[in-house]
Amino acid sequence: ALGGGGGSSGDGGGSAHWALEAEVCVHDDWVRSVAWAPGIGLEGERIASGGQDRAVRVSSRATGVGDGGASAAWTTEQLPQKCDGTVWSVSWSVSGNVLGVAAGEDSLALWKLQLDG
Repeated sequence: ALGGGGGSSGDGGGSAHWALEAEVCVHDDWVRSVAWAPGIGLEGERIASGGQDRAVRVSSRATGVGDGGASAAWTTEQLPQKCDGTVWSVSWSVSGNVLGVAAGEDSLALWKLQLDG
């Protein structure tokens, strides 16, 4: 869980602070990497995460839905297979439809988003 006080900075006329928007607790062990997908040409938002539990999960939500353009709740799916070792890094391609996953001692896998329809 995230905790602690929020830092603030001022420009003389006011202050800004960080506020927790959402907490996604989906891994069974330490999370080692988190990456936002670029929002170019894709609907909604996507975050990939990988960790000590050898799993890669992609959390997503639609944006601009409901009253006042509020965002929907986050949903999470796990990639179809676990890695052979700890997931050290996840990184999206510039287009946001390919996810690179570095795991174990010598593994790099590329996962491509398949659109239905």
